[in-house]
Amino acid sequence: MADDKYSSLRALEAMQVRSLEGKKEYVASLEARGDEQALSLLVECLCDESGYLRDLAERALVRVGDRAAKVLLPHLTQGLWFTRVSVAKVLGELGYRDALPGLVEMAGDANRAVAEAALQSASRIAAHGHVVSAARALFHAPSERVREMLGAAEAYQAGLASQVQRVLADRELMTAEESELLNETAGGLAAGEGVEWSVLTGRGTVETGVPAADREAG
Repeated sequence: MADDKYSSLRALEAMQVRSLEGKKEYVASLEARGDEQALSLLVECLCDESGYLRDLAERALVRVGDRAAKVLLPHLTQGLWFTRVSVAKVLGELGYRDALPGLVEMAGDANRAVAEAALQSASRIAAHGHVVSAARALFHAPSERVREMLGAAEAYQAGLASQVQRVLADRELMTAEESELLNETAGGLAAGEGVEWSVLTGRGTVETGVPAADREAG
């Protein structure tokens, strides 16, 4: 009975959100509440046919931050195509590295809009300082997926693809336990500088982010 009441409440709220101003107020009220139910309703807004409502909900979820990311994560691989695009965009905006495996899988979707959103968001997360996590998510991916990801990464930020490639080529790093990766952004990895491999795992040294022109010159 309680579930029926909750479903009726959600349906009533959805029916009341008709005007643009009404949609704006509705999303703002959910963001202000910020409880679990409000977050669920914001996620439901991403399932709405109204692009305006989805855009409002996306921005609200970005402002909520990591709490929203955890709620959104399961929706990467299920649901309507435009909902998945919105979810990918929010997770990319948040730089949420736990989304990378799902985004890599999503990049192989038959719907091109979904695949491109996944590639763009994965690139954005890598550029947020998660090059190692991006490479590890790609390690077992099909070669075509890797090529697409590297192309998207380079289009997003010059030099990012070479960073991912350099880390991807290090099998020891790719197969290390998660607990061994103490700090993937240590030493300026995300900024394209050298990083001490010992800082990451305590085993040796790996250099990342050296521009291709410099490597060729050397």
